Amino acid sequence: MKSPNLYIFNPDHDLALANNDPNYMAPESARKMAAEMALLPLWYADANDYVLAPSKYNLVFAEEMRKRFPHLPRLITEKELSGQSFNIVPWGWNASLKNRLLKLGVSERLLPPKETLDLIRTYSNRKFASALLPKLLMDANCCGESHYLTTLEELREFVMQHPDAVLKMPLSGSGKGLCWCKGSFDKPIANWCINVLKQQGGVVAEPMYKKVRDCSMLFYSDKNSVRFYGYSLFVTSNKGVYTGNIQMPDELIEKELNTYVAQETLRAVRMAIEKELSLALPSFYNGFLGVDMMICSASDNRSTCYLHPCVEINLRTTMGVVAHKICDNYLHPASIGTFQIDIVKPGVSVAFNPQEDVEKLPLVYTQEKIKEGSFPLVPVTASSQYAATVVVRSQFPQIH
Repeated sequence: MKSPNLYIFNPDHDLALANNDPNYMAPESARKMAAEMALLPLWYADANDYVLAPSKYNLVFAEEMRKRFPHLPRLITEKELSGQSFNIVPWGWNASLKNRLLKLGVSERLLPPKETLDLIRTYSNRKFASALLPKLLMDANCCGESHYLTTLEELREFVMQHPDAVLKMPLSGSGKGLCWCKGSFDKPIANWCINVLKQQGGVVAEPMYKKVRDCSMLFYSDKNSVRFYGYSLFVTSNKGVYTGNIQMPDELIEKELNTYVAQETLRAVRMAIEKELSLALPSFYNGFLGVDMMICSASDNRSTCYLHPCVEINLRTTMGVVAHKICDNYLHPASIGTFQIDIVKPGVSVAFNPQEDVEKLPLVYTQEKIKEGSFPLVPVTASSQYAATVVVRSQFPQIH
């Protein structure tokens, strides 16, 4: 009999990969996010699966949400893990998580070997995305330039040749590890480069692009091949930090992207990614991954746009996957959802009250799918710093 899946939300994954120490401890903000949003996998796991989470306030929330969504998975705490047999599905695999699970009594046979963790780290490196990019420039509708540089002289030359450039740590947290340059290689930039070269051996250098919107393609690797799973249309802050997703069927997302880039280009890029990643990943990687992209403008008036097909590769579950799963499982195909991650202001009382939530934006169903309404994905208390919510509308929102 197949073992149930155990889902773990470990948002410090990218930071842990960069550190690569089995005893790594994430910053307090990442630990708090992991604790407060531990129930996020409720929304992409199956009914017979388990989600690892503290039970104190999560159990009450899960039971309340189960009244509206009967097929949500069950919870399990760290104290209950020892001796259990699961197929473990974390947000992402790294040495720190493996060490943590071993200390909790999880059998090593259920965990990936060091060789697999090393390969995940290698292919999560921006160096791999930089090397893949030229193979995805399918036609004149694509753009993109990326260089993995290993000396301070190369980096200085690149920055001086590009009025607007961005330097990237090969391994860093999402939206972090970036150094913005304006044609000047001053001392702070030089010191940043020296530190990254010393720590990680190289720096990824790219020209800046006039971004019109963020998007990504989602894939799944089953250790035999890599196959397209869906699109993700997402939003980031001015600093590149993820804030949310637009939830609608893939055909509508593709139609939206076709207003900028030809359908033939999107599909050619998709097939090329499947081919290239099927050659690189399946022997060791099992799970979701996302290839971040962006629509870029050739001018300020956005009259001509291009697809940058490989800004970053995330060898892990992504928020785009979560948003897509919720859209598939719960939203009516004629409605549009907004999946949103919010930073909650300290001291603001937003404690989750199921009855009040239903009264404010009650869920309206059509054929057992949500047509309108709002629902929280994780419990929020007066001391919370993070919240995750889905708002569903029956009309197409203005997303340009």
